[in-house]
Amino acid sequence: MRDYNRIGIIVGKKNRGAIKRNYERRIIREIFRNYKEIFKTKLDVLIIKNRDDRAGFQQKKEDLEKLFQNTQR
Repeated sequence: MRDYNRIGIIVGKKNRGAIKRNYERRIIREIFRNYKEIFKTKLDVLIIKNRDDRAGFQQKKEDLEKLFQNTQR
């Protein structure tokens, strides 16, 4: 049994090129890194982002925080 969380990030090709996809991955990874202490159990998290939403960093942070908190129910 491992004692850490893992994350997998899939960003679809409809997200305007490789630079944008890598930027989206970096944002998601950073938000996960900052909030991984809220997980009570050690999980494998898979995030699939299919469409280009043009939301800002703060909106993405709030959405992922809400998603992470819902996983603890």
